[in-house]
Amino acid sequence: YDCYLRRLFCPLDRWGESRWDDRNSSCNCGSSTAGTGYGFADPPRKHPVTSQTLFAIGSTPIDFTHGAVLKLWEMGELSLDDPITQYFEDVPRDKHGITLEHLRTGVSGLQNFHGIEGVDENLDLSWIDRETAMRRIFERELLFEPGTGEAHSHSAWGVLAAVVEIVSGQTYDDFLKEHFFEPAGMDRTGPYPMTLHFPEEEVAVGLGGNTFGEVN
Repeated sequence: YDCYLRRLFCPLDRWGESRWDDRNSSCNCGSSTAGTGYGFADPPRKHPVTSQTLFAIGSTPIDFTHGAVLKLWEMGELSLDDPITQYFEDVPRDKHGITLEHLRTGVSGLQNFHGIEGVDENLDLSWIDRETAMRRIFERELLFEPGTGEAHSHSAWGVLAAVVEIVSGQTYDDFLKEHFFEPAGMDRTGPYPMTLHFPEEEVAVGLGGNTFGEVN
């Protein structure tokens, strides 16, 4: 597949629209391993994409959260039928029936986001502490009674990430690192702040209208 891409994109190199470097490629046609980058991580600065370029991955951490919850379930640390009142105090009565299973399967009734217009710089991405996030999530009106409808909720995954921290006694990032990233040899995967420790030419920047800051 990598060899196919090299043949496909090679002509573009003549126009400066894309480039690849054989030093970054481990391709041997007939037995290929993806290892070549295409295009630019930062077009204005002409930083090329390589096999080591760091990219933001959007909502993919939802999958990490799902994996973390199931890991704790596998370890016998929680039950998917546990109500959220087992982990949080002062949960409004209308949300007492929400379980971890409701949260992970999109039937909790929680609203999608909990950003506040005029307070948060970015309604989706601005950082807030766990206590503030849980208060905002739980004080909002339900879309439907838990278990009676279906609607994707980023906030629900935020609640599950908080459960991971509460049950494990670790930060969310540390739990993922210990149980997923380190065992898999993924030493360049982690939360946004880790990108600040890498040279800027190794980090892809945001392009287009939907960006937050310089890093994509």
